[in-house]
Amino acid sequence: MTDILLDGFIGGIVGAIIIGAATIWVFQKGVQQARKAARAEQSVAAAARLITSLYAAKVTLKLLPYTDAPAGSPLSYGERGDRARPTLDELRRALFVDGPLLTDLELARRFRLFVAICQLTASTSVDQFQVHEAVKEADAYADHVAACLKAHIDEEPLPTDAPRLVITAEADEQQVIIASAAGRR
Repeated sequence: MTDILLDGFIGGIVGAIIIGAATIWVFQKGVQQARKAARAEQSVAAAARLITSLYAAKVTLKLLPYTDAPAGSPLSYGERGDRARPTLDELRRALFVDGPLLTDLELARRFRLFVAICQLTASTSVDQFQVHEAVKEADAYADHVAACLKAHIDEEPLPTDAPRLVITAEADEQQVIIASAAGRR
């Protein structure tokens, strides 16, 4: 009789341990899924905020060629810099705050490249023709990045049809510097 009671007692303990372990395992899986869902939600919210910054930058960039300088004369670097500085600061802030929240590393790289293109557009052009060309290229790349951000929000694959731009090669070098500062590769 004692053997039956002892066997029942041991069986109960083993059963409780197995049920407890299974409960812990299920709880951990639920926590992991909740974290993954929260991370995806943060990424979508970050992409939505980045779109706002991107469109603000597009508007500012389109105005860069139009300064008080006479036609054909070199444009004032200071004037372009003063006009672009608040937008570039906002883009950098958005990149450093929202960029790390993006779950798609390729999307984060494309946004960093857009920031680098904006910086080059605002700073390296010498005359009106160069500024117009740089703004046209930055605008084309902005449209591509906006489509990528929208695809990320809609949980679709990123578009692969990135425009081939002259300014991209120069900006790609600068984006590596931005990435190292942002702690991403």
